[in-house]
Amino acid sequence: MSLQEQEPSVEVTVLFFAKARDLVGKTHETLAFPRRLSYSTLVKALIYQLPCLEVLQQSVVIAINEEYVDEREPVQLKAEDVIAVIPPISGG
Repeated sequence: MSLQEQEPSVEVTVLFFAKARDLVGKTHETLAFPRRLSYSTLVKALIYQLPCLEVLQQSVVIAINEEYVDEREPVQLKAEDVIAVIPPISGG
C-alpha cells in the first residue's frame, strides 16, 4: 500500500530553505500528503516525492505554518498549510 492510499491526501505548499533549496533546485513546490500522519511518515513521504532530499533525512527540521513540528506529535494537514523544510544551519 502506498503512502497516498493510507489516508485521503491534501495538497500543500512546501518551502525549501538553504541546502534543501539547493538540492531541489527551487524555492517551493505543491505536493500531496496524507491529511493525518506521523512526523516520520511526513519526512518519508517528502523524500519519496523528492528523493534528492534523502541526504537530509536524519537532520531536517519541519515547520508547518511557521511553527516547528514536534517529532512526537501527530501531524494533521489542511489544504492551506505551508510546510517548511529546514536543513541544519551551520555558521560561525
